[in-house]
Amino acid sequence: MPARKTLNVTPVGFYCQNDRAPESFPLPACMASLMEALGEDYPVTTLHAHNRDYTQRTANMDFLTASGMAFGLLWHREYCMSSLDLTQVQLHDETIRHAFDWAGYEYETIEKSEDGGNREDIRRRIVRSIDEGVPVLAFGIIGPPECLILCGYDDDGDTLLGWSHFAEAWRAQREPGGMFRKTGWYDDLWKIVLTGKKSGRTCSLRDVLARGLAIMEKTETEGYAAGLAAYDEWIGYVRNPGLSDADDDTIKKRHGFHHCLVGNLAEARCWAVAFLRRAAQETGDDRLNDIARCFQDIHDWCWKVWGVLGAFGDPDVWKGFRSAENRAKIAALLGEIKSFDMRAMDLLRQAL
Repeated sequence: MPARKTLNVTPVGFYCQNDRAPESFPLPACMASLMEALGEDYPVTTLHAHNRDYTQRTANMDFLTASGMAFGLLWHREYCMSSLDLTQVQLHDETIRHAFDWAGYEYETIEKSEDGGNREDIRRRIVRSIDEGVPVLAFGIIGPPECLILCGYDDDGDTLLGWSHFAEAWRAQREPGGMFRKTGWYDDLWKIVLTGKKSGRTCSLRDVLARGLAIMEKTETEGYAAGLAAYDEWIGYVRNPGLSDADDDTIKKRHGFHHCLVGNLAEARCWAVAFLRRAAQETGDDRLNDIARCFQDIHDWCWKVWGVLGAFGDPDVWKGFRSAENRAKIAALLGEIKSFDMRAMDLLRQAL
């Protein structure tokens, strides 16, 4: 066994490549890079938007949708950013299972033991997989307990290397090529996912649609408000008259939570649009295009929500969140977005 080994794996991250379309959800992005490493042929297309071209990995869109994540909306009543982690729209292990069912690969999940006694077994299994040329998915290690991809090791596996959406924000130590480098990784680990042999896809388009509808119909999951109930919480949050008299720090934080949730929803539904349109073309079922149009409207209205406060990217837009008039406009737009999701739910029921 070599003391050090690395694999050439496509990076993941919020802004890992300037020309790549957004891949803000760690699990589907990591699944896309994993499939590339395994030699699976998922097309890379070109998307023209906002006056420029972006490369777009269809695998990322496929796994976001097939796992069920693209249909979700979560609201943490204490305004925690964990609301953005849509692996939680169902039981976490179910989301992983649905992703691998779509990929057509067997897999094994190993959680860190409560007593910390399985570190050596996990280290050995990670090293073996990387030696065999197969990256490993892990949750935790860098930042919050979301997915990252391990694609190398050093010091016989006492140090792990890979790509994480949170490496920059958490100021992780980096390799010259950009991968994070983490010693003491076991302390922050939740679980790993090892990829097994190829077995063939075990879920259908109908399964994906039924899963999506079930997720959209939920109003509560794992302590979060979900679906239509999440919209209601969000609208009430925006309408809160107390924000008009809040101090700058409070407004920044409250606007930041809202702003990120808008982007989360816009990206989730947008990549579902691409998946559904492709499925409509392949199956000839135009009902899928109708659902896609609802989701496209959600994406477009999310940009309208941002536009109420000014140009996207303006560092001072948070100041406009104090205005009751602005927040009333945002609440009205969120109500329209909710109606688009309700329409999509009706169309999903008809399609099933």
